[in-house]
Amino acid sequence: LERHKGAKVFAGDDAFELVTTHGFPKETIVELLGEQGLEIDEERYQALWDQHTAVSNTKQVEVFTTSALASAKPRLGSTPFVGYEKPTHETEVTLIEVDGQETTAAATGAAVRFALKQTPFYAESGGQVGDIGRVRGAGFEIEVLDTQRDEGLVVHIGRVLSGTASPGPAMAAVDQPTRRATTRHHSATHLLHSALGHVLGPHIEQQGSKVDPAQLRFDYNHREAPSKDQLAAVERWVNEHVAARRAVTIAELTIDKARALGAKAQFGEKYGDTVRVVTMGEAVSPASIEFCGGCHVANTGDIASLRILRDEALAAGIRRITAVAGEAAAALSGEEEAIALRCGAVLGLAEPDPRELEALQRLFKAPLKDLPARVQQLVTEVGDLSRRLNTTAAGGGGGLVERVELLQIEAKRLRKLDDSRKAQAATGAIDQVLASETMVAGVVLLVARVDGADAKALRALIDLVRQKKPSHCAVLGAEADGKALLAVSCSPDVIARGAKAGDLIGHLAKLVGGGGGGKPDVAQAGGKDASQLASALAQAPALVQQALSGRAAGP
Repeated sequence: LERHKGAKVFAGDDAFELVTTHGFPKETIVELLGEQGLEIDEERYQALWDQHTAVSNTKQVEVFTTSALASAKPRLGSTPFVGYEKPTHETEVTLIEVDGQETTAAATGAAVRFALKQTPFYAESGGQVGDIGRVRGAGFEIEVLDTQRDEGLVVHIGRVLSGTASPGPAMAAVDQPTRRATTRHHSATHLLHSALGHVLGPHIEQQGSKVDPAQLRFDYNHREAPSKDQLAAVERWVNEHVAARRAVTIAELTIDKARALGAKAQFGEKYGDTVRVVTMGEAVSPASIEFCGGCHVANTGDIASLRILRDEALAAGIRRITAVAGEAAAALSGEEEAIALRCGAVLGLAEPDPRELEALQRLFKAPLKDLPARVQQLVTEVGDLSRRLNTTAAGGGGGLVERVELLQIEAKRLRKLDDSRKAQAATGAIDQVLASETMVAGVVLLVARVDGADAKALRALIDLVRQKKPSHCAVLGAEADGKALLAVSCSPDVIARGAKAGDLIGHLAKLVGGGGGGKPDVAQAGGKDASQLASALAQAPALVQQALSGRAAGP
């Protein structure tokens, strides 16, 4: 604003940067500028926005390259869309393109782009992905993998499945299960938009969306992350209107009448004098009313249900909700019930509540699919520690979360008890370690195998050695869970003579199938071949002698 003092027009470049880089809603910018007597350079802003949209959509970049279809646009004209009512339609292939060139014969396996006289295939726009399906003609079949729009011309992208594709009469059929799944997500997006406004406030505006057969994505303006309870309220609001089975009506209205009815415009879309308005529920108090050219259910009940998967920040003041509806939501609910039952079986809970799984994910910091394994791991750890320590683990009732929280507390207690007992055992083993003392080139060398010690116990022993023997080189070993453990310590005077813990343990670890190094004073390592531990420890004196001799012989 400082740069625009005294001006009447706010640079389109600056407005574009505020929207795309910093996440400011355009409506907010317009409002703030109006207070300062400024207006956005709309022509420049729109040019930048159109360029941004084209570059962001990689599929559109492919469609708009110079090609036979692009050259034929004046001749072919706009493609009438009949797919709202007719997912299968008798039509005509008017032009086929292979490698950018027009052809009258596309062989089996060829990647093709082609135009139809009329099409039931919805071309990607307004956040809804393009349709897929099949086109069958005289002796050929084309699989449609995507549908895009080049201005008014609808471009069908696919490959020839059989025969030789050529222009002429054809039957075009949209893949209806895929279209229905996409349609459910599109209609659910409209209800989600309304729900966010009801729960978070009337300032909510769409900032972008994408709907496909697998899920929906909805971007909106809000300055802070909605709470768990707010997201639950949004989901509940949508599902209440789904359960109410509200009629969905579609009408062509003048843009002024549509706005007077309160219809919401889609982010980044341009509109003419007449617009298509989608209303869900009674006209006097609709659940949703929006400008939209996409495909929708006939009744909100057809959505079946909505499940919010996540809410995340995109930029300052811009957030994104990802959700699923219909069969995808039912599949998620089924998966959650199965996972809850598996977790409950491990915890001895006959009727677990799937609604607790989200809290379990936070407790374990793990994805949904990993929960049964993580619960089993926790139960096994507590059981193993209890048996090893000859103590009884504390138990408890409650639901999934309460039982896991109790187990986590008990695991923490048992680990501390285990560490304490191992430290005590290490203290008891110090005499054994000190009794192994020999002299190598004038250095006190301690080499010992400490049965029953783990990595922490070896480290505790090393600390005791360093307290009791200010001048030393100590090499300790142990076997734990079938693996070899090693720990080496060298006092400062020994390091000065050339023997370093990190170098020594690097040689010793290789002998037991491990590797690595460490600091000059203290180092630890492990190896998978515990059978070679005794041999490795037996070689320690020679390795220390070599290190000390090498130092004496060096420059």
